[in-house]
Amino acid sequence: MENQETQKSPNAFVAFFQILLTIFKNPINGLANYYKSKEKHGLAVPIILIIIAVILFVSIPFLTTVFAYARYIRYISTAFTVDFFITTFNLGLIPIFFVGFLALFTFLMKLIVAKKANFMQAFQMASFQTVLLSVLMLVVLTFSIFSGGFSLTSFNLSFWGGLYLLIVFYFLLMIISSVKQTLTLDNVEVKEILLWYVSPAIVLLSIYFSTLIYSGLTSFFSAILHYGLR
Repeated sequence: MENQETQKSPNAFVAFFQILLTIFKNPINGLANYYKSKEKHGLAVPIILIIIAVILFVSIPFLTTVFAYARYIRYISTAFTVDFFITTFNLGLIPIFFVGFLALFTFLMKLIVAKKANFMQAFQMASFQTVLLSVLMLVVLTFSIFSGGFSLTSFNLSFWGGLYLLIVFYFLLMIISSVKQTLTLDNVEVKEILLWYVSPAIVLLSIYFSTLIYSGLTSFFSAILHYGLR
């Protein structure tokens, strides 16, 4: 039976598109239904989804920088400084931290509210959010190609900047919906008013702590390297 279940496990790239379609087709309870249908498939797919997000978070800043300097290719080497590499590689840690904090806070909240919780369940549901993070990075790359200079760290409220912020807000709502679904899995009854306040708080706290650690690590490694290069 175990071998049969393993064989039925979807390829990670197939799962990527399945989750993406599920999120957009049924944002209210689609991920919860998807999780229930794939519950016995283990952690292989969630971990690969996180790895995909990490690779995109590291590689796309390089590509957007290349596009930004396309007209001034002779000066491109000036963009690839020590600080740039530190910042870019640390960006790859954000999906890991975000999934970790999202799973932890969801698990703790469910434990408090329902007196029962499953961390692996919270982790798998949190890992599905890396699909949205990956798509967000692909959006950044697409905008960079068409706008000639759009990046994560430098954009204004032009057409591309405004559209990007709108997509970020939309994806944020999707992630909040996913947290609500996680809290009510296994027929756990949680008051609707509590879900509306707790779910956004969990997502915002996860973003805050992820970016806080990212910022701290970036400053730490930058200080060490600059000190060592003196």
